Amino acid sequence: MLHSRTVLRHAVAARLAGRRDDGTPWTTAGARVLLKRHHDPSGGEELPALLVHGGGEDIAEASYPLAGEAGLIRRTGLLIVDCITAADDGAEDRLDAMAAGVEAALEWFEPPGSTTVPTTLRLLRCDPPKAGSGSVSTLIGRLWVQSRLYQSYRVPPLEGPAP
Repeated sequence: MLHSRTVLRHAVAARLAGRRDDGTPWTTAGARVLLKRHHDPSGGEELPALLVHGGGEDIAEASYPLAGEAGLIRRTGLLIVDCITAADDGAEDRLDAMAAGVEAALEWFEPPGSTTVPTTLRLLRCDPPKAGSGSVSTLIGRLWVQSRLYQSYRVPPLEGPAP
């Protein structure tokens, strides 16, 4: 069984790599959405790109059920989406457009999580662009996305094959 953070990261990456209802990609990165913390592009064909990775998690102590009981616990985590583009004259405008696409893709998105209470995502902050490191000059804009989900605790798994 996959951890809820793993499921959430993969679901968000799949959403960002997908397309809008009209068939256009959510961002100019298109399908270049990577599940990792660092990207060193060897050439311009690998840019722009989005990186999706975790940024920590808090579990609300008060949400744990009483001793010996089953129930739901509340998990509040951070997902980081790094928007990466070539560092040139239009880089900041491209990062802003990519960030707008990320926000639009996640605004009404309900990723998998708990079956009783939907997982919620909300944008917490955007960091100012910074220079990337590597063989190609890049600029990176970081978006911090909060996730809140409720997960079963001490509930026996359902019989049958894993989803």
